[in-house]
Amino acid sequence: MDVRIAILDESMIDAAAPLVIGYLHSSPDGMTQAKPAKKQYQELLGRIKRNLSELLKSGLASIYVAQVGREIAAYIQLSWGFSIGKGRPVLRVDALYTLPEYRNRGIGRKLMEFAVDMAESNHAARMQLETDDCNAPAQTLYTNIGFERIEGKEVFMKFL
Repeated sequence: MDVRIAILDESMIDAAAPLVIGYLHSSPDGMTQAKPAKKQYQELLGRIKRNLSELLKSGLASIYVAQVGREIAAYIQLSWGFSIGKGRPVLRVDALYTLPEYRNRGIGRKLMEFAVDMAESNHAARMQLETDDCNAPAQTLYTNIGFERIEGKEVFMKFL
C-alpha cells in the first residue's frame, strides 16, 4: 500500500476534521467509536475545523497526515519541548489516530517511525507520549518501535 506522509495545511482541514472527531470519540481501548448525533456532529465538525486552523496559525504543534490515494487515513500530532537536564529538545506525540478501515495495515507505525526519524534528526533527548492503560493495540505499537513504559509515573493535569 502506498502511504504518503504530509504536513497538514489549510487545504486539508476539511478532510482531516472527521479524523479528529473519530479520535475524540474513540474508546479508551482504541477499538470502538461512539458516533455523535447528526446535529452534534455538524456542530463539532465546525468547531474542529476552527480549532485545526487555530493550531496551524499558532505554530505550537504540527499535524502530519498519512494519505492513501486521495484519502487521509491517519494523523499524528507532534509538539516540541525542551529538556533542561539534557540540553536538547523533546518530541511529544500528542495524538495518533487511524481510521478503523485502515487499521492493522502499518499506517500508524509509519507515522510513528516518521516521528522517530524527526526526533533523531533534531537530536532530541527523547520522545514521549501517553496512552490509556487499556489501549493494548497502541501499547503494542509503541513497545514494538522501542518505547518503554516508565513505571511509577502517573499523568497529572490541570484543566483551565
